Amino acid sequence: VLAHGFAGSQQMMQPLAVSLANHGYTAITFDFPGHGRNATPLAGGRGDEAESGRALLTALDAVVRYARAPGGAPPVVLIGHSMGGWTAPFIAEEKQPKGIMAYGTGFRSWFEYLIDLFRIQATYGGATHVQAEKETRMMIPMLYKWLEEDKSVEEMRKDPALKPGVDN
Repeated sequence: VLAHGFAGSQQMMQPLAVSLANHGYTAITFDFPGHGRNATPLAGGRGDEAESGRALLTALDAVVRYARAPGGAPPVVLIGHSMGGWTAPFIAEEKQPKGIMAYGTGFRSWFEYLIDLFRIQATYGGATHVQAEKETRMMIPMLYKWLEEDKSVEEMRKDPALKPGVDN
């Protein structure tokens, strides 16, 4: 399943889809609401991130369900570009695809990407921006220890300041 980026369309994913098909894979492209040939407006528009995030997740979820329908594609792999790359991990958490690839999500390190991802996940889940920021700030020290200092979950759990974030 190939998910395009903001202001993109399935046409943008077509060369990759054709290449995958030429190598024996079933490639499914689609247009998110408000993009390409999808006439359904993107709920929430650009002003309500929580609502538009839910709309994106709903659209991608529907495509994954289609891919898994009887007679559908074998194990699903999600490939997301930019906005599709931001959305795919949320569906992956729930649907457990065989694989996921996110690219073109911005010029950030993995550490910075995950910080932003925590912030966005919280708003997708309905948290206010203030709540999302509070939750994100709690996660930053844990992410730093994990990604920059290569600390294990068990090592972080021993630190009283990190334990709530690890166990959350």
